[in-house]
Amino acid sequence: MNKKTWDNLSHDIKPPFSVPLVPPRALGPVMNSSFDAQIADLRNDGATVRLLTPEEVIQWATETHYQQAQSDWVTTQETKGIKGAGTVMNQVNVLMDETMKQKTR
Repeated sequence: MNKKTWDNLSHDIKPPFSVPLVPPRALGPVMNSSFDAQIADLRNDGATVRLLTPEEVIQWATETHYQQAQSDWVTTQETKGIKGAGTVMNQVNVLMDETMKQKTR
């Protein structure tokens, strides 16, 4: 939901949207359990899918400087007055780290 829509919601409607339905740490196992099915669905729909090796993931992380892009995004959001961007990004990173550890085992 964008900020304009959020700002137009009445205060009594906002609380349910302020709390994640699923705790971020709980998403990792859910996503992992459906990962193979998602890949199969993509392939069945005609998509070409190639999974990165652990070495390629490290190379991607190094060459894309994605962590700097994430930091820049957080700074931009905070400059706009959007609170919690850093917390959201930290949660994203926890999920990514947990997923990458499981995929490289």
